[in-house]
Amino acid sequence: MKRITFFLSLLLSLTGSALAGESSLAKTWQPLMSLGESGLYIREVTCHQWNYPGPGADIHLIGARNVPPTDDPEHAKEDINLASIYGLVFEIGGADDANPEVTLNTTKMKATSEDGQEWRVRVLRASLECVRRVAVEHKLKKVPLALKANDADKPWLEPIIAEFNKHDLSKPFAERPDK
Repeated sequence: MKRITFFLSLLLSLTGSALAGESSLAKTWQPLMSLGESGLYIREVTCHQWNYPGPGADIHLIGARNVPPTDDPEHAKEDINLASIYGLVFEIGGADDANPEVTLNTTKMKATSEDGQEWRVRVLRASLECVRRVAVEHKLKKVPLALKANDADKPWLEPIIAEFNKHDLSKPFAERPDK
């Protein structure tokens, strides 16, 4: 009887983890704004993911909102993930988790007049450094990145995406990823 109970428990636990709709905590990398100064930090963060485990989810979460826990919820309510703030979305396709198909969707990329083009480039390059770090952690040799962009942004985006696609993932992509 004990064996039957053990095997039923094991079967239920394995079945439960295989079903969709289960959430878990996942780690990814995000380009975060520094608080109190105008800087950018790339940090590993923990996210609550619902869709699918593995490198695809970790790459997708690079663009997820990040409102960290706080001891002052009245004042600390804003998203600190620059990829999310600027509207970068990493879309994942394909069924092969070892070689996820990644599309960087920049059609809703924002920039204010005070930010200028330089910050857009910094945030983009830092976000691609996050993709590189996830790839290294999951031992992916390549993460071919496709681009979905507005026609006006393609002339400055396409060369950066081409550079990333040729880049050796064992070496940092962003010039100064961390402060």
